[in-house]
Amino acid sequence: DGRTFDYGDAQGQLEQIQVDLLHEEGLDGSGVLIAMLDTGFDTDHQVYRHLDIAAERDFINDDTETANEPGDPDGQDGHGTATLSCVGGKYPGELYGGSYEASFVLCKTEMVDDEIIVEEDYWQEAIEWADSLGADVVSSSLGYFYWYEYEDMDGNTAIVTRAADMAAARGIVVVNSMGNEGDDPWLYMIAPADGDSVLSVGAVDIDGVRTGFSSVGPTYDGRIKPDVMAMGSATYVATTADTASYSFASGTSFSCPLTAGAVGLILQAHPDWTPIEVIEALRSTATQSSAPDTLMGWGIAQAYEARYADWSGVGGSQVAVPRVVWASPNPSSRGTNVQFILSRRGRAVVAVYNASGGLVRALVDRVLPSGPHAVEWDGRDETGQPVASGVYFATLRLGNDEQHIRKVSLIK
Repeated sequence: DGRTFDYGDAQGQLEQIQVDLLHEEGLDGSGVLIAMLDTGFDTDHQVYRHLDIAAERDFINDDTETANEPGDPDGQDGHGTATLSCVGGKYPGELYGGSYEASFVLCKTEMVDDEIIVEEDYWQEAIEWADSLGADVVSSSLGYFYWYEYEDMDGNTAIVTRAADMAAARGIVVVNSMGNEGDDPWLYMIAPADGDSVLSVGAVDIDGVRTGFSSVGPTYDGRIKPDVMAMGSATYVATTADTASYSFASGTSFSCPLTAGAVGLILQAHPDWTPIEVIEALRSTATQSSAPDTLMGWGIAQAYEARYADWSGVGGSQVAVPRVVWASPNPSSRGTNVQFILSRRGRAVVAVYNASGGLVRALVDRVLPSGPHAVEWDGRDETGQPVASGVYFATLRLGNDEQHIRKVSLIK
């Protein structure tokens, strides 16, 4: 809808995964319920003044306070405060999260001064509670491996992995960090990132280069992980030093909520999409979707392209195809903005035809890069004359690919 944003130092991390393009279309996460599973949250920070908190619960202390409370170690709420800002933060000129107008369920499940098995139980309790509240998305920058072997990263063993897959089966998109073990002897993803229905996220820097610490795949049973990547090196986040403090932080802890924010926008646009459809949309449109590997999965998430994913069976798989994705306004009295997306670089021909199949106006005929594009049609024909009211068709052809068509109505 043409809105503009001052993202401050968060601009690069949002642009890299095309969240800014969805914001410009008017998507902001409204109507989506996102559950955050983390260490705790300081919601007095200025970046959360707008935040709609639907519910919150501390599973460690068994109460409803997710901020620091007596008995908590110093910094208990720091990690969660930072991750929440990547999803739901909003302070113009400083920081935006992807789904800043979503509603949130805050779950305090992780101790910062210990790593013990009961935290998995807290995690499972929290995701069950989130499900009972109708959560659409879970963002979890947590994971467990200390009491497991690599052989257990098979998608069926860890408590949290089984819980995450069950949540996905019940309609929740579970977004989880891959882990920061890429430079350590463990190397691999941590549970529940091994789940076959979990959207597992690794970390890249601002230039799109994988960070050395980002955990890798495959799962023990041979599946590619991660699924997608986002910025997890010098990510701009809110901090708990005071209610107006920010800093740069690194870890897959931050690439995960950036991606969860993008998922919220996709679900706002497609509330009927299942978790698997969301994951497939993101995989098939990510930057190395044609050649996924166990270092970066299908590549850096491209949320705008995923939002407009159109499925076509090719060789038994689902792939994104070139298409006209939008014409707005539609109907219109004077013309429309035709938006289209290209799956690869090539000669794109965009034209408008009448209901009889006659050419009305050629809009584009040139080589363009892959990705989203737009062109204005002013409601006039090739001679510059306004066309009559009626139904017209915006068409796209990329190279020799089959033509894609979208109906456009003019009402005068």
